[in-house]
Amino acid sequence: MIHGDIGHTKGAPSILTESARTAMVRQLEAIWFGTSRLEMIVVATRQSGEERTFIVHWHAPCTDGEVDLSSVIVSMVDITDPIAADNALE
Repeated sequence: MIHGDIGHTKGAPSILTESARTAMVRQLEAIWFGTSRLEMIVVATRQSGEERTFIVHWHAPCTDGEVDLSSVIVSMVDITDPIAADNALE
């Protein structure tokens, strides 16, 4: 299964979380199905082992009614600290 192999080298520890792998698959699906916009929450692990949470916005503009993959824009907003602050208030 491709999903299980993404981001993993045999014998090496993987730093990709299940959330990050799923996000990669969702982006590939968006390309395959001609989707022009995608938004998702991703939990990623830094090499230090620290987990961070991001909102990922993925956008491929349309040219002449077709998705243009030559100009894909991906933005990531780190929401780890606001989530921690919200959790501290509860």
